[in-house]
Amino acid sequence: MKKRAAELDIAKKELKLQKNNKAKLIADLNRANQELTLQHDEKVKLSVELDSVNKELSILNDEKEKRLAELIIAKREQIFQNDEKAKRAAELVIANEELSLQNEENTYLSLNLANYDVLTKLPNRYLLMNRLNKALAASSRSGKRGAIFFLDLDHFKDLNDSLGHDIGDLLLQQVAERLISCIREEDTRGG
Repeated sequence: MKKRAAELDIAKKELKLQKNNKAKLIADLNRANQELTLQHDEKVKLSVELDSVNKELSILNDEKEKRLAELIIAKREQIFQNDEKAKRAAELVIANEELSLQNEENTYLSLNLANYDVLTKLPNRYLLMNRLNKALAASSRSGKRGAIFFLDLDHFKDLNDSLGHDIGDLLLQQVAERLISCIREEDTRGG
């Protein structure tokens, strides 16, 4: 029995050791569970923070895309405006050239109207007198002589009154054409 009692005592000690080990293991398990719970809570926190950061990044990306789209639109508008400016500049150059041509034409017409008869295209009295004075001055310097040919159309007023001004104008134009064809280019013809 003593043997039995000793065995029981050893068994009790072993049970006590096992109980202590069990308690230790339970305590270790509890600590590990608490640590896992803390890690899980931290993971949840990090996951929430990560979701928040992802949302912010998504918003930032959306804003970047909007800004990029705005920049593209602004660039296209600038190109369009530059094209419009270039077109307007070209139009202004063309208009300026047209005005220059019109001015030249007006100057030419003014000189022609001031110096030539509209109907016959012959030099008028003003130009005839101007050229006559120049010819007289040149003649007095050089000693050369010149000539004046005077032509009068008899009964022209009667023709003009009886047949009309259109017929009278035609007669004047034909006489002017014949005079021009008979006289040298450098000679002055007057109307």
